[in-house]
Amino acid sequence: TTIATSLALSIAKAGSRVLLIDADVRRPQVAASLGIATPEHGIAEVATSKIDLASALVSTGTPLDLLLVAVTAKGIDIFSRGQFSDLIEKARKKYDVIVIDTPPVLAVSDATVIGREADHVVFITRWRRTSRFAAKAAVEALKASEAPLSGVVLNAVDLKKQSLYADSDPLAFYGAYKAYYANEE
Repeated sequence: TTIATSLALSIAKAGSRVLLIDADVRRPQVAASLGIATPEHGIAEVATSKIDLASALVSTGTPLDLLLVAVTAKGIDIFSRGQFSDLIEKARKKYDVIVIDTPPVLAVSDATVIGREADHVVFITRWRRTSRFAAKAAVEALKASEAPLSGVVLNAVDLKKQSLYADSDPLAFYGAYKAYYANEE
């Protein structure tokens, strides 16, 4: 959620019209991470055509709009029946970039189904928290679903601890160059 939110904010600050979608209907985090109240209507209501996209958007006062999860959306399957695909097609007409925050790939099938609708998928894994086995299985699941995997982000790396692990790792030399990047006063 932090990476998706930061990416969406950065692209919006660069001048593009951006839609950030919280597609984790079981454990939505985007609203809380931005300090926004849970909306009355959200992604499920738009995907099931109960309301139109414009009525569910939360404006941030910047080129970034949000499509969040309403309280009523928990436990609703909106991804496997083509409803989400229709929602994305509508959003593409209005926005330059759509960033989608999904649940973990291995937890539920939502992320692999959503990934098929994307132009690019960035897999994010947490350093020293996600096992190599789990990360590999998640990447394989994305590939099997034909999601267009464009990159991987290793999140929350502790560079000091990482530099202790292996001399063959380029990050192992980070400490030697630390002073080079420090601000001179």
